[in-house]
Amino acid sequence: MSFVGNPDAPLSGAARTVDETGLLAIVWTCFSTATVFVALRLAVRFRANRAFLLDDYWVIFAWFCLLAMAILQTEQMSSLWYLTYLIAGRLPLDAGTGPKTEELARWQFPIIKLFWTVLWSVKASLLAVFFRLVQPFPVLRRLWYCVAVFAALAYIGCCLSSALTCSPPSDYFRAGMPHLFHFHACYAPYTEMKPNRVTDKRLSHLREM
Repeated sequence: MSFVGNPDAPLSGAARTVDETGLLAIVWTCFSTATVFVALRLAVRFRANRAFLLDDYWVIFAWFCLLAMAILQTEQMSSLWYLTYLIAGRLPLDAGTGPKTEELARWQFPIIKLFWTVLWSVKASLLAVFFRLVQPFPVLRRLWYCVAVFAALAYIGCCLSSALTCSPPSDYFRAGMPHLFHFHACYAPYTEMKPNRVTDKRLSHLREM
């Protein structure tokens, strides 16, 4: 007997309290809040300096990446909620299951990279500010270079670890049967978060010196 989805099957995780419309509202509210802060920052900086500095350009770049990420997150909603309902048992497996799960993987791949790029662009902005402060002091300047190199390597490591979580990497975009979707095995715990936390600590130490 074929499986028939139960429309009333309970959802798991955040989906229990947030629906598709609510998630879209969260995405664009966060983006709008970031836009307000970026606009205020740029207005104040331009008023004070009559020009933008390197750290301002990093913030502008982060904003554009955040905009791209919000757009992609909006586009992925249909496949995201399809898979959410499928896992919960609200929808049955059918011929569209494989293409839908592969579509979600294709959306998530650039979204993850944009997420890291936004974070590291903000770090680069902070580093640019700190450089002007430590430039007159040789020891602190050397420490700044160490932190900058570590942050750059951590960013590269995060992007590579995300792109190479499957072996071969092409399996990232492949859904297979009888498993619900093949790429679920590729989503190992986000070890990329550790370099993010470490670089934040390094920046905090640099600020305290």
